[in-house]
Amino acid sequence: MRNGGLSREIHRFQGKRRPAIKQIKRLSYMIKINMLCLMVAGVVSVAALTHSLPAEAAKETFERTKPHVNVGSQGRGSAEPGRPARSGKLGKPTKPKPHGGPNSNKAPGNSVIEILPDLVFHMPYPSGPLPGAPKTGYCGKQGSTALASEVVVGVRNKGLKPVRNSFVSVTMRTSPTTTSTVNKPLGPLAAGAVGTVKFPLSKGAWKDGEAKFKMKIDTGNDIKEGAGENNNQREYTCVEPVT
Repeated sequence: MRNGGLSREIHRFQGKRRPAIKQIKRLSYMIKINMLCLMVAGVVSVAALTHSLPAEAAKETFERTKPHVNVGSQGRGSAEPGRPARSGKLGKPTKPKPHGGPNSNKAPGNSVIEILPDLVFHMPYPSGPLPGAPKTGYCGKQGSTALASEVVVGVRNKGLKPVRNSFVSVTMRTSPTTTSTVNKPLGPLAAGAVGTVKFPLSKGAWKDGEAKFKMKIDTGNDIKEGAGENNNQREYTCVEPVT
């Protein structure tokens, strides 16, 4: 009886122990699975980090070596890629200047245009059926001998800059063997304005019904006209009227 009771107690103890052993084995298996998952996740993270490091290093090298461009056309403020612009006062806007032409002078290799006057001849009287007759072209009023008695030189400033003062001359014959040049001031002439200077027409200038003379603008070459310097001389002839 004693031996049989002891056997039953041992069997009962072993029956209670089996579930606990199964639970321990199951817990150990789950711990191994979790550890394996953690190891796999760690390997994946290290691989991803190793792959991204060269790209980040290349990007940083490119950002350091590429040229930075300043942004802004006015003032002192500038901006670099990825950086805000520095604060600063804006510069004054540049006043546009007229384009170059016969009344301007543009230096080679320089974009600055110089504003200049340009003096040209202006015919004070319209040219009628008989050019050179009194009150036609540059020939003034008719004298007592029915011939033009004066030369009227008209000057127009077709440039963009006014002229303070300039001189006009007329060269004509005073006798069969001599000539004379008379120089007179034109005075101030605004841009686009017209001025006139009158010269007596010598009787000695007439020959065979004609009086030839030469006119010149800016006789002292005191006015800088750029490309307009080559139009300052002209010859003309007055004729006796038809009777």
